[in-house]
Order: sequence, then C-alpha cells, then structure tokens
Amino acid sequence: FAGVVELQPEFPGGESAMMNFIAQNLKYPKEQLDSGIQGRVIVKFKVDTLGNVCEPTIIRGKGPALNQEAIRLVKSFPRFSPGMLNGKKVNVWFTLPIVFKLPAE
Repeated sequence: FAGVVELQPEFPGGESAMMNFIAQNLKYPKEQLDSGIQGRVIVKFKVDTLGNVCEPTIIRGKGPALNQEAIRLVKSFPRFSPGMLNGKKVNVWFTLPIVFKLPAE
C-alpha cells in the first residue's frame, strides 16, 4: 500500500523508543569498525496488518556487512501497531535510514 493512511504504523513507544532500540541493538560489524567504514544504510520494509515487519530490503547500502546488519536489526524490531485507513488495518511501507557512525575516540 503506497497511498495516504490515516494512522501510520507505530513502533511500541513511538519514534524515540525506536531510536533507542536501534542504538541499543545495532551491532557494528567489527571489520567495518576497524576499517573506519561508516555511513547510512536505507532500509525499506512493510508493516503488515498484524504489525509485523516484513520484506526488509536495502534501498541504499554501504557494503554487504553493514547492509546485512541493518536488515538483521529491522527484522528484530518488536511488533508495531498497524497502520489504519478507513477504520481498517492496512499494510504500510516504511523507509528508514540506519546510521553507522564510528564512536568518538
């Protein structure tokens, strides 16, 4: 579903909870960390009518290891509250940037 929904799917606890979840669960691949590789991986995924995260795909990647970690992270998301349109639950596509940033020395 690509149209306008009345109620967007929501991560449990809202957007700030999602950012916290990402920060706590992101595992920076060691080789990329050691090589100083950082950047943004953009993941597209569907939240189905049950709130499950489905079909995560990379729209813009940053190399196989970071892409794989972004997909793993998105697949580990808890169930969302589903999107609504005309009082019915609908599938909604999401685009989410996941930023791999090297820790400050």
